[in-house]
Amino acid sequence: MTLIAKTEAISSYDQIRRILEWVHLAMQAIAMGFNFIILLSMCWCKRPIKTALYFPMSLALADGILMATFSLDLGWRLTRCVDVMIDILSHSWILIPILHIVEIEFTIWYAVAFPDRYTSFMTGKKIGALVLIAWFGPITLIVGYFGFGTSAGNDIIGWDCKNYFFVYDNNWRIILAVIFSISLMVILLMDIYTFVLLKKFQQQQAGQNLQFGKCQRYVMCTFHGILISYLVGWAPYCVTYFILCEDCVQISEEAVMISFFVTKSLVILKALFSPFLYALRFRNIREALVQTVGCCGPLRNACRCCVQNSREEAIQMDNINNNP
Repeated sequence: MTLIAKTEAISSYDQIRRILEWVHLAMQAIAMGFNFIILLSMCWCKRPIKTALYFPMSLALADGILMATFSLDLGWRLTRCVDVMIDILSHSWILIPILHIVEIEFTIWYAVAFPDRYTSFMTGKKIGALVLIAWFGPITLIVGYFGFGTSAGNDIIGWDCKNYFFVYDNNWRIILAVIFSISLMVILLMDIYTFVLLKKFQQQQAGQNLQFGKCQRYVMCTFHGILISYLVGWAPYCVTYFILCEDCVQISEEAVMISFFVTKSLVILKALFSPFLYALRFRNIREALVQTVGCCGPLRNACRCCVQNSREEAIQMDNINNNP
């Protein structure tokens, strides 16, 4: 009976795991498709494209690729080297969206802290350079570490992945933990500093400028929303990855499965709602999205209604980024 009970338990576990994998796959497909549609809407944006749109479009691309790497990390029957590359990407690509969020926070903070110098400092070339740094900085770190700091590079090049095991790489856990913690502290400090500045501006212009009050509330909602989404979306996943290593905390496979399902679901929801938090607040992106889904009547009407109802909010976002 004991053997039969164990066999039934294993069978039930495999069934639950497969169901959860398919649920994740569906969520990832929706999030990936939504972000790529937003990126595709750039083709319908008015020319020349404003530099303020670089960050939201680049973030949509980064989130879409992250969802693609997640969809590959679902227990497919692949070769050993392909599994190693997927493990590396699915646990490392998150650095690119993290750096995007830090730079987005920085641009908004700079617009509030130094409004007179914002337009001269945040030129198109500098914003383009920041976007490139957000991409090639993490990619260089990933290639440099796994290509030269471990045996993964030689194993993959020789297509004989028998020496490197990603689950035992605690050095990468430390690197990721340090980068995540520093990024969180930077975002938190900019959030606090911006809040203090806006409170001072509010006292100076109390009852004089209603438009300023709306912009102030908008900026703080954006700042707090990004901080909360950062904590809720990425913090649980990163913490789970930090502590659930092969030779760290010993817990059951069921607990590991549930932990990663919940935390990865939060990352997927973060990628799904990230465009609503930043990209879709730009009027140009919303109008371009209407053109992108123009082949579908119900979607076109829904998007047009969304644009009309929140046009004032979108204008505020344009003012913050282009005319601080």
